[in-house]
Amino acid sequence: MSPQDVVARSMNGGMVTGRPAYLLGTGESPLCQNIDPADPLGAATRPGSTFYGSIAAASGFVGLGLFPWTRNAGTQYILLQYGTTIVSMDSSGSVTSVQTGVSSDSYMAGAALNNLGVIVAAGIVPKVSTTGSTLANLGGTPPTLARYCAVFSAKMWLAGDTANPTKLSFSVSNNPEDWTTSNNAGSITIGDSGDIIKGIEGTKGALYVFMRHTTYIVTGDSPFNFRVDKLADFGITSEWGHATDGQGCFFASDDGIYYASGYSLARVSDKIRDTYVGISDKTTVCLEIKGEKLFMTYLASGSTNDTAMVLAYKRKMNDGRVDGVWSQYTSQPYQAMKTGRGNNLYAVTNASSFQVYEIDTGTSGAVTALWHTPHYDFGDPTGIKTFMRGYIQANSPLSTTTITVTPIIDGASAGSQWSISVGTTASYQMSTFPGQTTTSLAKAHIGLKLQWTGNMRVQSYRMVADVRTDEPPRRVS
Repeated sequence: MSPQDVVARSMNGGMVTGRPAYLLGTGESPLCQNIDPADPLGAATRPGSTFYGSIAAASGFVGLGLFPWTRNAGTQYILLQYGTTIVSMDSSGSVTSVQTGVSSDSYMAGAALNNLGVIVAAGIVPKVSTTGSTLANLGGTPPTLARYCAVFSAKMWLAGDTANPTKLSFSVSNNPEDWTTSNNAGSITIGDSGDIIKGIEGTKGALYVFMRHTTYIVTGDSPFNFRVDKLADFGITSEWGHATDGQGCFFASDDGIYYASGYSLARVSDKIRDTYVGISDKTTVCLEIKGEKLFMTYLASGSTNDTAMVLAYKRKMNDGRVDGVWSQYTSQPYQAMKTGRGNNLYAVTNASSFQVYEIDTGTSGAVTALWHTPHYDFGDPTGIKTFMRGYIQANSPLSTTTITVTPIIDGASAGSQWSISVGTTASYQMSTFPGQTTTSLAKAHIGLKLQWTGNMRVQSYRMVADVRTDEPPRRVS
C-alpha cells in the first residue's frame, strides 16, 4: 500500500454533466449548486435576490412580459404583463394598470429608442410610453399587430403580425413613431422559409431573426444596403429564449444554446449537454445576460419554472485560455427576465403570486451552496483506496460558517460526515479532517460532497488515500 493524493488548487471549473464524474478535471464538478460561476478564485456562494414588488393574481394565469425601462430623466419603471393586463411598477413598488385586452397567451416585449419605450403584445396595437406610467398607440403608421420588437441600426424593428408572419418592419432612424417609407422606413419579408418569426434580437452589427426551425441575420446600416441571409437551419424553442450582450446573441435551440457573432455560430452548452437535453419542455427556457453571466431559467420539474443554469461565458482560466463555466441555481421560479439600464437583472415569478425580484444582487444570505468533487482513482483505476485524510482551504468573510463534508464512495454516500467550522478571517483558513478506515471507505473511486449555507468561498481541497494494488511481484534487474 502507498499513499497517493489529489489536489484542486482552484475550484473554478464549474459544472459538467456530459461526462462521467471520474473523467472530470480537479476544478470541475459533476454537480455544483448555487455557486457563482464568475468567481475566478474558487467555489463561492452565488449572490442572493431582493424582493422588488408584487401583484396579486389568480393561480393558473398564462402569459408573461417584463420590460424594465429607465427614462433619460433617471426614473425607472418596470412594465409587466400578467393574464390580459399590462401594468407599470415604479421604483417604490407602486402598480398602475396601463393596458387591458392583451391576449392571455401573449409574449410581451419592449425596447427603448430615443427616450421612447415601445411595447408590443398579441391582441393590441403597438404601444409607446413617454412617461413610464402610461401607454398610448404608437404614432405614425406602424404595423397593426406585432409581438416582437428590437433596436438595430438606430431603428425600431417590429415583427410577429399573424397576418404577415415572416415580415420585418423598421422605423425611421431614431424615431419609433415615424414609419414613412420616404424617410427611410420600410419592411423586409423573408419568403423562403415556410416558417414564422418567433423572436428578434438586435446587436451592434446585426439583427437576428429567429424562427422555429431557421435563423436569419440582417446586416447593413440603411434600407439601401440591408441584407438578409440564412444563418442556420435551426431556430429557437422559446420566445424568451434569446438575449444579447451587445456584440453578439445567445439563443436556445433544440440541441443546445448557441452564441452568434456576425455570421459565426458556436454552441456554448456542451458542458451541460445532459442537463439541457433533459429539459422536457424547452418552451419554458428563458435567457438573459447580466454583466459577464448568461442566465437560463427553465422548468426542471413540476408545472412552473424552478431552476436556473448560469454561464460565465468569458471566464479566463488559470492556464490563460477563455472558457465558459456553468453552475446550477436552485429555487429560481422565474419565467421572464430582463436586465435594466443600470445592469440590474429583474425576474418575474410564474406562481400564483405574481412577484418581481432583482436577482444576483450581491448578498448570499441563507443560500445553500453545494459542490461535488470529481470521483478520483488516485492514479490506479482498479486498486482499492482507503481514504486517509483531507484538507479544505476556505474563506468566510461575514460570519463563521460550517462546511459539511460527506465522503462519496463509488458514487454513493458512505461513512460519517465531517463538520468544518470556518471563522471570519480576512485570509483563507486551512482545515484538516481525518480519514476513516472502515471498509465502506475502501473502494475504487473516492470523492467528496461539500455543502454550506451563507457567504463563503472554498478555494481548494486535497485528498489523500492509501492505494492497494493486488498484482504479481515484479522482477527488476
